[in-house]
Amino acid sequence: MARRRNKRSNKTSDWFSFGKKKKTGKRKSKAGSSYAALGYKVFLGIVALGCIAAAVIAGFKFLDKHVKTISPVLREYGQLDLVDKPEWFNSQLVRKVESAAGAKSFLLDENTAAFVANGLISMPWLYDTKVITTNNAVKIITKYRKPIALVESSSKKYYISNDLIVLDYIPLSKLPIPEIKNYKGTPSVGEKLDSDSIDSAIEIIKVIDKMDNISGLGKPLLSEIASIDMANLGGVRNTKTPHIILNANDGTQIYWGAAIGESNRYLEAAEKEKLAMLYAFYAEHGTVQGLVKYIELRYPQNEIPRP
Repeated sequence: MARRRNKRSNKTSDWFSFGKKKKTGKRKSKAGSSYAALGYKVFLGIVALGCIAAAVIAGFKFLDKHVKTISPVLREYGQLDLVDKPEWFNSQLVRKVESAAGAKSFLLDENTAAFVANGLISMPWLYDTKVITTNNAVKIITKYRKPIALVESSSKKYYISNDLIVLDYIPLSKLPIPEIKNYKGTPSVGEKLDSDSIDSAIEIIKVIDKMDNISGLGKPLLSEIASIDMANLGGVRNTKTPHIILNANDGTQIYWGAAIGESNRYLEAAEKEKLAMLYAFYAEHGTVQGLVKYIELRYPQNEIPRP
């Protein structure tokens, strides 16, 4: 019986023994070690991420500097700027300038102005052209050739400027541009015409345009002139019929007569008197169309000219 009590006593002492407590202490020690290891790993991860971030930032800075050096894409660009462009110079003509220049926007560096200026040499609509590069644009400082007459050759149309330069045809709704009829030449864009018929027609267009600007009548008389017929210039067909005839839009004819500077030779009214008669009619009626079959300007009203 005493032996049995010893067994119970041993079981009881085993249950409350320090050995069990030591085992529990070992578990706590292992958990503490795990937390410490985990914290160390997290610390190392944060340090590693910081190093990576610093390396990435440094890499971007290097790449940014390198790309700006070798790639023009990240440099400043500017568009073409036509300085003092006239109202009649439409969007189609602007596109022609851009095409001749090579683009509509350019890298703003020291080579751009010369490159653009060289391209614009082929553009007869512009002359006395200078190109400068500013901080935000490529400025084209130029003079503009204004077309004042039209000719047709081999079913192809051309403009003639006031300085007799041939310009390629583009519809221009804001300018009155009469056609010069019976011109026999074959014009080439950019050339200066040397023709008596063209020269004489342009002189008449110029004096009418000048009168439109100073007459104060509002609507320009030139807008009612469709064409100028030069077939009988100098009386080559018939000395008794008008040498030059202006045709209104509705077909009404204006007998201008001899070329400017030739009136006395053919005993016609001087150019000033012809203009005075024409604009007196225009001011009275507000038009040169639909009233008479023709308007006669050749015969002097004040005094008979002497040859």
